[in-house]
Amino acid sequence: MSLATAILFFTIVCHVYSTNTGDQNSCNTCCSSPAGIPGIPGTHGNPGPKGDNGAKGVIGLTGEKGEKGEIGKYGAPGKYGPVGQKGDVGQKGDVGQKGNMGTVGRPGSAGSPGRKGEPGPLNTMIIKSAFSVKSVGYKTGVLDQTQPIKYDAVITNIGGDYNLTTAKFVCRVPGAYVFSFTGHNMDNRDLAISIIKNNRRIVSSFSEAQSTSSTSTTLVLELVEGDEVCTAVYDSFKDNMYRHIFAEASFSGFLLYPTT
Repeated sequence: MSLATAILFFTIVCHVYSTNTGDQNSCNTCCSSPAGIPGIPGTHGNPGPKGDNGAKGVIGLTGEKGEKGEIGKYGAPGKYGPVGQKGDVGQKGDVGQKGNMGTVGRPGSAGSPGRKGEPGPLNTMIIKSAFSVKSVGYKTGVLDQTQPIKYDAVITNIGGDYNLTTAKFVCRVPGAYVFSFTGHNMDNRDLAISIIKNNRRIVSSFSEAQSTSSTSTTLVLELVEGDEVCTAVYDSFKDNMYRHIFAEASFSGFLLYPTT
């Protein structure tokens, strides 16, 4: 029989005896025995329900200021703040060193046409205008009073303003011009020659039919661009011009000064 079994048996006997006699103490006396071996600890029970919050405690006294701690690590950069107001213009800095020449850029697109400029100064080579023309060889006969007197040869035509085909001077440069002519008549007929401006008779010169003689005149005309000047006989009664190698008819003109 093992010790545990013996103890169990002895306990049962004492219990029966105390029940029958009604004496609990006698059992305690007779049944006292050495304490048994502690049992194996039981498992932890489930946690109980959460209790109610306790009352707020009294605020404790302010503690003394602690010593300054060590500098912590730098934190992550914060977000950018709003843009501030524009500051005052700073002082002009010193001129920097000249940089290297850059590469040549591509040509830009053509700009809009500019406004028309003011007239420039007159070019002395352009404003020159002068001519002299004459008849060539022996010629006699009646001239048509409705047509300009035609000359055969150009002596001078600076600027090209005299047209030998039309027998007219055409103004290219506005200004004051000097014109002159010379003609000879036969001894049996009168001769009158006129200077014509734009189909209007300006001045005439007369040579009477008493002998071979000449007639001439000179005048100044103010012309504008496009004006035409020529010579013509006055009428059908004074229209016989004598032309010879020693008595050549001529017509001349030149620009005295330009006008703006």
